[in-house]
Amino acid sequence: MLDENQVNWRMGQSQTLDAHADGSSADHPYSMDFSAVSFSKSIKESFSRSIIESAVNTDDMIAPVKDITVAVRAQPLSLRLLDICGALVGLTLSAPFMLIAMLLIWLEDRHNPFYIAERIGAGGKPFRFIKLRSISVRRGVGSDEIITADDPRVTRLGHFIRASKFDELPQFWHVLHGDMSLVGPRANVASIVESFTEEERQIISIKPGITDLASIVFLNLGKVLEGSRDPKLDYNRLVRPWKSRLALLYVRNQSLGLALRTLVLTVVAFVSHPRALEGVARLASHYKTDPRLARIVRREEGLVPYPPPGADKIVNSLSGRM
Repeated sequence: MLDENQVNWRMGQSQTLDAHADGSSADHPYSMDFSAVSFSKSIKESFSRSIIESAVNTDDMIAPVKDITVAVRAQPLSLRLLDICGALVGLTLSAPFMLIAMLLIWLEDRHNPFYIAERIGAGGKPFRFIKLRSISVRRGVGSDEIITADDPRVTRLGHFIRASKFDELPQFWHVLHGDMSLVGPRANVASIVESFTEEERQIISIKPGITDLASIVFLNLGKVLEGSRDPKLDYNRLVRPWKSRLALLYVRNQSLGLALRTLVLTVVAFVSHPRALEGVARLASHYKTDPRLARIVRREEGLVPYPPPGADKIVNSLSGRM
């Protein structure tokens, strides 16, 4: 664990994130396959199958989350339309950068440039999650591991890919396909979801997103946990309590307006992280969340062990027991 179990994270401008993180469009009334406008079903299936079959890291394919039943909230049509338009624009604009990044990753070690693992979607349904690979194939990484800024398994190119968020670009495909949304709680691995409290399980009632308020706040997650002797436990004790509260803020107030504000703040975060944090803090105050949340977001308090939403005790083991 981190020394003194406390993180003083007044870091100003931030660097790198791998905040974890939900969904399938088949569970709500607006689940028509809009992506057919640009891609035939056969092309989509062929693309997905070829990527998955050739991937280096399809490790630990996770079964549906055990003993968790969560009702899926219907996605408003306005948000699905935003997702489709945003994903099409994102894929079009990012395609040249993705191709260059894929080539550079392959040239570095002559291995597949994709990392594929399973994440938990809306209602606890798992889906295959694709990112550009930033970890050495030879050294490997488990599907539920927390990667810190000083992790030696991150390749030289991987540090840049993670800091620039290029590794996230393939997720526009998930948005177009309907597994994810532009804005929503980050997709989590099964081990984290299984440790959720009853209140936290609301997080998987909507699709996971490429960005959310927690992604902005913990833009430097790798740095926050840097030097930790047990990153997974420290994540559950220090980060998860606030990340889950920010996720629940969006789940309970999901709207086109809040999604657009989150997207704007995400862009602002790359230009001026303090200004983006102030925007998130104002939203936390406006929606009357935990009184400490706005202070944590503004870096007025350091990160100390704190109970997750719906619990009165701090997580003291990786199994999620309090």
